[in-house]
Amino acid sequence: MKEIFTFTPPGAAPSPDESIRTTLEPKLYNALFAVMLAGSIGFLDPLVERLDAVGDIKDLEPIEREFVASPLRGRPKGWPKGAVPGSLKTKRKKLRVAAYFLECARGEPPEGEISKALKYVRDYCGLFDRAGEPLDLRVVRRYVDEAKEVVFQYRSRSWPWWDIAAKMAREGKLAQLHRTY
Repeated sequence: MKEIFTFTPPGAAPSPDESIRTTLEPKLYNALFAVMLAGSIGFLDPLVERLDAVGDIKDLEPIEREFVASPLRGRPKGWPKGAVPGSLKTKRKKLRVAAYFLECARGEPPEGEISKALKYVRDYCGLFDRAGEPLDLRVVRRYVDEAKEVVFQYRSRSWPWWDIAAKMAREGKLAQLHRTY
């Protein structure tokens, strides 16, 4: 049996606990999900954070290497031809609105609760027109409907964003839900 002795000199600060160190580290997206966000809506920040954390190109996961190398040699078979039209800011705004819509009712609200959820989203997200008036609920509803069309694609598989987000809201995983946009 091997005994390990630790010695802390008098007056010295103790070394930090390992559990504290792990909670302070930034939480990174999964490699596949970071690549799907980059390919589907053009949101590259999670992928860039993962690449910065890795440090060496050899340590990238295969899916990340394939995505990073794809513009250099053409798109791999099964990848989407291009990102969804529109600006990244607008796409993320619509996904944010839809996420709060799902959060309001912990999943897709029943028919009678839809207008209540739309009002909650409009007020919570601060959706106003140029004159400073609250947006019409039809516009908020259109944002939600457009978010339903977002599909994460990788090779021949596709995952509708709405299905993933609704499941997270039903299970109460709200922090994860708000990391999907």
